[in-house]
Amino acid sequence: MALFKKPQQLSTTKLSILIGVFYALVAIGSLQLSFKGTNASPVWPPSGIAFLVVWYLGYRVWPGIWLGAFIANLVVFFQIGWKFIPAAPDSLLIAIGNTLESVLAVFLLRAFIEPTDVLSSIGEIFKFIFAAMVACTASATIGTCAVYFTQPTPSISFDMVWFTWWLGDVIGILVIASIFLTFHKKLWQINSWQNAIEALLVIFALIAVNTGVFMGRFPEYGFYSHVTYLILPFAIWATFRFGFPGATASILTTCVVALAGSLLHRGPFVGQRVPEDLVIVECFIGVISITVLTLAAALFDRQRAEEEIKYNEARFRSLVENSFEVIAMVDIEGKVIYTSPSTKNILGHEASILVGHSMFEFIHPQDTSMMMEIFQKLKNTPGAIIHASTRMQRKDGAWRWMEGSGYNLLNDPVIRAIVINYRDITERKMSQERFERVVEFSPIANVMVNAQGNIVLVNKTTEMLFGYSREELLKMKIENLVPDRFRGNHPEYRNDLHEDPKARPMGSERELYALRKDGRQVPVEIGLTPIETEEGISVLASIMDITQRKRAEEILKRDKESLENLVDERSKELIKTQKELKHFSRLADIGTLAATVAHELRNPLGVIHLAAYNLKREKAELNNNRHLTNIEKKVWEGNQIIDNLLTYARIKIPHYDNIHLLPILDECVATAQGRFSEKGISVEKIYDYDPKIIEADPNQIREIFQNILNNACQSFEGGGKVELHVEQAGDMIKVSVKDTGGGIAPDDLERVFEPFFTRKSKGTGLGLTIVNELVNMHQGKIELQSELGKGTTVAILLPPHRKDDDENTAH
Repeated sequence: MALFKKPQQLSTTKLSILIGVFYALVAIGSLQLSFKGTNASPVWPPSGIAFLVVWYLGYRVWPGIWLGAFIANLVVFFQIGWKFIPAAPDSLLIAIGNTLESVLAVFLLRAFIEPTDVLSSIGEIFKFIFAAMVACTASATIGTCAVYFTQPTPSISFDMVWFTWWLGDVIGILVIASIFLTFHKKLWQINSWQNAIEALLVIFALIAVNTGVFMGRFPEYGFYSHVTYLILPFAIWATFRFGFPGATASILTTCVVALAGSLLHRGPFVGQRVPEDLVIVECFIGVISITVLTLAAALFDRQRAEEEIKYNEARFRSLVENSFEVIAMVDIEGKVIYTSPSTKNILGHEASILVGHSMFEFIHPQDTSMMMEIFQKLKNTPGAIIHASTRMQRKDGAWRWMEGSGYNLLNDPVIRAIVINYRDITERKMSQERFERVVEFSPIANVMVNAQGNIVLVNKTTEMLFGYSREELLKMKIENLVPDRFRGNHPEYRNDLHEDPKARPMGSERELYALRKDGRQVPVEIGLTPIETEEGISVLASIMDITQRKRAEEILKRDKESLENLVDERSKELIKTQKELKHFSRLADIGTLAATVAHELRNPLGVIHLAAYNLKREKAELNNNRHLTNIEKKVWEGNQIIDNLLTYARIKIPHYDNIHLLPILDECVATAQGRFSEKGISVEKIYDYDPKIIEADPNQIREIFQNILNNACQSFEGGGKVELHVEQAGDMIKVSVKDTGGGIAPDDLERVFEPFFTRKSKGTGLGLTIVNELVNMHQGKIELQSELGKGTTVAILLPPHRKDDDENTAH
């Protein structure tokens, strides 16, 4: 391939020009041997050249082949006197045929075989020959048709022209390609000076015999083709001794000498015309080429097979001799006829020592009868394979556990023995026994499961947990121990573990249950551990019964919930008590303040009120004086503020009595109408329900609704309307006061019950605070709805009967 590195680096144009020039020069020379006026030459090396350049340089070089073929045919047509027409069209068609031939040959060959296998076997040789024969039909057909139908030659038939053309192209490919491929694949192998001398003798003999045959003078017009058989022994000798190099040397020598003899009009195929002689010579060369190439391929196949056999034998021998296992052969009586060198490492004996001895001599006495039964069964079953383990004695007297397989090949014509291979498993056996002992006495149930889901190992705790005997468990699948509701998905979980074998807890975040023999389901925790065994990956499931723990957890959970509830209740009581203490402390402070304010303000207000009264009495004309009236009004408002303070500070537990609610409401409405009617405010009563007798403190009920009606009437800047509704709401009595005043801003709704909060220019902001306290003390509820510019609705819900402490607490 190194020869073609530089051409491959050239551009396609430059490479095509070089190939075209070379092809044209060789083709012009070859066409001098063609039948006159046909350009059908029996000697056509350009076909082999075209095949090789396409084979190695690729299809891209086809323009060079076409160019060379066109120039060569055009020149030769001009030499024989053809005019440009038809010389040019015929040359064009012939060039197309030559190009198609090389491209088709390479395409077919690459479709049949790999590029490196062209000369590797008989089959590849025949594929090569077939591809050449098929591809050359294209050039022969196109060329013959182009020449014959343009300028037919009466002296030569169409089929003769076609055959000559086809034969020359085929032989050109076979000869040129085989010679080049032999050198290119470096098949020449001269290993010694004796080979070199023999190679020189072969070449000399080939030249001599070919010269004798094709340079000899034979009587004219005779047919002496039988003398050509003299070449075959020497060609076969060369091929047999040197393979493809010998075959190509035979082909090359025969081609050169035979063609030279024919051109000199010598040899056994001499006729009237040289082209006809050359056709016969080319047939002979084709026969020789196919014969020696096929023989070389056969020899190459045999050589390669022998080398492969030697390699396999050496590899097998090395494998046997260096194996850690012993490979032995015993006859039908159990006598050792061969044992591998690894016997020294396993048993301490030299391999030759065991040959001729019975294999039972080295088996433990307690295992002898069992092994004899196994051997008897094995030798009576041709082709059978049996696995077994036993104890064998080393040279130092120690007993070691061996595991092995026996293969009955007594009927095999080459082996005629039972082949046994065995290895020392003592350490593994001891580890297995320790493992089984640990598993057996574990307080946790252990179950080993293979890849098929079969139980292969259990311990005593497993028997106790599930209620099955060991024999029963070892015949079951693991799914038999899984409750029905989990059984369907269990094989999928098991397969996932075998695909990704790593230790893990089973069923994380799920409660797991095991199914006992008696049908009871036991809560369990399971840990999974993959273990490598002889049968593949098995899984050891460690199963813990957590029934007692579950019960303890339930008790703890129940106690925890009870304790949490108790803590919540006590916390709520404590918070309530803290609020009450805080509230009472606040009331005490307000009460102290209210008493001080009442003492300090009532005396001045009383003096002012008395003075106004005396003025009216002494001077009758002042009775309707608006200033004195305003003074009396303000004194009344001041006293009202003081009363509110004292009321809030001195709120007491209600003094329950059986009262009529509606008359008290009538009083409150009459009072409100008397105070606010002059401002254009009306109060309307709507009684949809008469609760008749209720349990309540009459004074506090009166205080509640007087404050609510006062607030409703004070929400108007001018005139307006207030409605008081009484209705039943479930087991409660609902009294609603609805006004159409200015309403309360959304941000103030949550603060209206706070002490001293007010947006009015007058008042203390205690009215609704007092109402809220009194309603709560009557175990009722207060609801407030308001919208700016549309009005406010205050709803009081009161129970018809007071509730005892337990009901109140529950409420």
